[in-house]
Amino acid sequence: MRKSASLLLFFILVGCKISNSKIEGFGSFEKIDSIQFSIPSDLIFQDLDPAARKIIFLKDADSKKEVILTDFEGNIITTFLLTDTLNSRFDHLLTPISFQSDRFISVFGSKELRNYDLVGKIEQLFQVPPNLEQQISKSTSYDVTDNSLYFSSTMIMNLKNKDLKRFKTVKALERINLETGDLEFLIKLPESSIFQNGKYFLNGDWSPIIELDKDKIHIIFGIEPQIYTYSKTPPFDLLSSTPLELFNFQVFDGFKDFSSTLGLNSHLFSSGRFSSIQKLNSGFLISYFPGFDSSELKDYLATMSTEDIIKTIREVKGEHSFRLVVIDSLGKPLADFVPIGFDINKIIIKNGEIWIPENLRLSNNSNQFKIYKIKIEKVY
Repeated sequence: MRKSASLLLFFILVGCKISNSKIEGFGSFEKIDSIQFSIPSDLIFQDLDPAARKIIFLKDADSKKEVILTDFEGNIITTFLLTDTLNSRFDHLLTPISFQSDRFISVFGSKELRNYDLVGKIEQLFQVPPNLEQQISKSTSYDVTDNSLYFSSTMIMNLKNKDLKRFKTVKALERINLETGDLEFLIKLPESSIFQNGKYFLNGDWSPIIELDKDKIHIIFGIEPQIYTYSKTPPFDLLSSTPLELFNFQVFDGFKDFSSTLGLNSHLFSSGRFSSIQKLNSGFLISYFPGFDSSELKDYLATMSTEDIIKTIREVKGEHSFRLVVIDSLGKPLADFVPIGFDINKIIIKNGEIWIPENLRLSNNSNQFKIYKIKIEKVY
């Protein structure tokens, strides 16, 4: 098992290197503002509020979780320990701590969701029903709005690639009302989806990634380059589908025979897949892994010695393979590039502004917090 795990890691890293060597992209971004100050190396950036000029950090050490609120100059405004207010039900964080508004800080644990005021007093609390705890912890996407929590459904998480008939009826999301506890299933896989074509995929290829709008739900299903937009109200009609024509994106449309799925591990690395979607004005900002041409792998390995393999694993940074694309409302890419040196898992979009922090793991100074307000240089 240990040897297999090492080989899988090697495939990931080599795949990233092959992909990056052939993808140049178009458009980029311009830094138009920045926040920089020294912080202890054990602080983890969570969120910022540009209007209030406040930033949330988390200190997670010695079984204590401490929330630290600073201004844009790094001056501490307030701190409070989550472990002073949390009971044994809280367990672990599922999402970064975030500003719910200019008055509240939202803390989403695997067993409880809490809103604190800016000095650490609990204002709202919702306990996750015990029968949903494990499911919510495993969900591939979450969002909270209008006192409702949206997450991946038990149906879609338990779906197996051989159960082709179930793809016709499975509901992708669940929604629980945080006030009443009422639970409902919503949204079927679209009939036009590649997962309805009668072919076989790797389990989880269809995992939904969601973004909530005022009256709409936007979803990308795992590896499928398509944004599906649904109504947020019953019967949750499909309003539109927007194809994504991305730069060198490797599309996998399934195997005809179930026996072929024995070779699907390579598809895990060769196929493109999506990691996040965020609304940006009338369009979207999306991060994705483009995949690579698996036929290249055999030739690439043949040229490498053991020393070369070790060197490759040490040198290649997986996050460099992930790309950012800005698309308009029709799905047209306006910019598509690799934001080297930045942490694309912590992009903040507030009031149409994009803020992206420097990746401290790649920085020469891990005690220097840097986050940049950026302007996408679009190419029309």
